[in-house]
Amino acid sequence: MFTGRHAGLKSQGHYLAVLRTLLRDDPEISEEARAAVTEARVPRPAGDAEAKAPGYSPGDWQLITTAMRADIRAARDRIREGRALLERFRSGMPIAGSDRAVASLLDAFDRDGDFPRRPDGLPADEVTAAGGVAALAAKLCLTLRDATAFALLLTAVTGENFGTVTAWPAVSFRPDGGPGGSPAITLVE
Repeated sequence: MFTGRHAGLKSQGHYLAVLRTLLRDDPEISEEARAAVTEARVPRPAGDAEAKAPGYSPGDWQLITTAMRADIRAARDRIREGRALLERFRSGMPIAGSDRAVASLLDAFDRDGDFPRRPDGLPADEVTAAGGVAALAAKLCLTLRDATAFALLLTAVTGENFGTVTAWPAVSFRPDGGPGGSPAITLVE
């Protein structure tokens, strides 16, 4: 009766799993009813077993990789702008009002790995006024969307699985070098 009542619904399998969980240890149902719930199966629509999602065409891959490259370029430009602002701040160059406050917060984040916080652990009011932790951190770091775009593009280019690509250690190299002209390399696991 239960499978007939929910026949054709995409969520039928989920409903059946929930029903099994709820009734599994219920002492008031008979062994016959428990067996019926355990043995019930969700019927598959005709032809579902043979149906496969079509693969991406070369044109589809071109659109997908173009979108990922655009996300990666936007991240590169955003982080370069944030780093340039931070460098101007640290060199003592004049910076306009709100940009100066942002640069000061970026300096604290770059040095300490965190933004100033109130005694209760929440971000300080100046962090919130400057756009919040996520927006400020994105000026110096990759966002989840950026990292996903990198991993997906590497997946498309290398043919490796997404999980394999995300498990690789990441090496960051700044071609402009670090302090004293030496290359700045960061290993991240």
